[in-house]
Amino acid sequence: MAVVGVSKSLNRTLFLVGLATLLVLSVISICVYKSQDSLLPFMNINNESSVSHGSVSSINSDKQLEEVAKVDQTQEDQKDQVEQNQNHNGSSFIKSEYKSATSPYKRVEFLSPTLINHNNNSVLILVLIGPKSPFGRDRNFEEFMATIGKLYANSETELTISMGFLINVEEEFDKVVQFFDLNFEKLIQEAPTPISRITVSTNTDLDKNLGFSRDHRHDSEVQRLRRRAIAKNRNYLTISTLKDEQYLLFLDSDIIDFERPHRILSTFIESGKDIIVPRISKGANVDYDLNSWKGKRPKPNDMQLKLLDEGKIVEAAYYPEKVEAAAGAASGTLHFRNFLHDKEYSEFRHNYKHAVELDSVGGAMLFMKADVFRMGANFPTSYIVGTTWDRSEGYDGIETEGICYLAKPLGFKCWGYPNVVGIHSPG
Repeated sequence: MAVVGVSKSLNRTLFLVGLATLLVLSVISICVYKSQDSLLPFMNINNESSVSHGSVSSINSDKQLEEVAKVDQTQEDQKDQVEQNQNHNGSSFIKSEYKSATSPYKRVEFLSPTLINHNNNSVLILVLIGPKSPFGRDRNFEEFMATIGKLYANSETELTISMGFLINVEEEFDKVVQFFDLNFEKLIQEAPTPISRITVSTNTDLDKNLGFSRDHRHDSEVQRLRRRAIAKNRNYLTISTLKDEQYLLFLDSDIIDFERPHRILSTFIESGKDIIVPRISKGANVDYDLNSWKGKRPKPNDMQLKLLDEGKIVEAAYYPEKVEAAAGAASGTLHFRNFLHDKEYSEFRHNYKHAVELDSVGGAMLFMKADVFRMGANFPTSYIVGTTWDRSEGYDGIETEGICYLAKPLGFKCWGYPNVVGIHSPG
């Protein structure tokens, strides 16, 4: 009987120990679960895509998924905020906003809700907009948009248009964004050509420490710095805006008109040529953009080269445009004005599609195949002609004047159309 009593007592003890163990394990399990739940907001589980996020297999509960969504929502600088904008008649467009976490770069993108075929002669029009009357005297952005519209309003070729604007003045950036907030829907509804998207961007870092004032921007002594800034902005705008478009059209914001605008894009596209510029007129000046040229180019003398080797760029005082202007016709450099006035070109003066191969192009209005840029023929930010390992900067070939220099080894050519004309603001 004593043995039976001990056995019963032992069984009761084992039962209580087992029950206590189960209770302890249950409490530990609940604590671990709660701990995971409390740490969830600090876990880096979101895919940093600007559009969508991948699933995480280890998260199964609705509550955890809800917490993930909250975390994602706070990542404002890592994803686009997309919203549908409804107007009074119920139709819509897509507005996408992005702000960088590492720089002052931000963009606002307006997209057509209609699927656009970018294989249909798609052209991305790219514009830098600066401070102080960027559209010409007594003109505004709305008038500039009307000027752009002339290029595709009655085009001889079926087109798809996108646009990109880089504006490093905060006030002007806000004005342009507001303009498209109010007018983008009307634009895509009324445009005779499909408008795929319009991107408005800014990065004030691009214009920091320029080294010259706007009042002296045309002085020969600051052209190296000025054109470096322009090249930097052109490259930045193109890289951050270009998607699937086939062609690029760089346009100065103070271009106010064109001769026979409906023929320009179709002429350039149908030519099959890689890089093209028209002639630019400004008031009585029938050949304003002298960065478009062919032929010989002056070079520095030995003393100037020695100073360049020593990094004394200012002391070298070599300015290609000044040397050429001083030499006149003896320089051997030919511009569009030579085509207009020289007898040997007279038979082509009324041939709208006549093209002349160039060694350099200007940027007031510049058309190119997008693949030329994608392959590396961009806008050099320094004088690349005349550089050596000992000479950090050469003496020619910056910005648009360097793009042909880079394009030629890639098998591309630059062309000028003397009878296709863009008109620059007189002021």
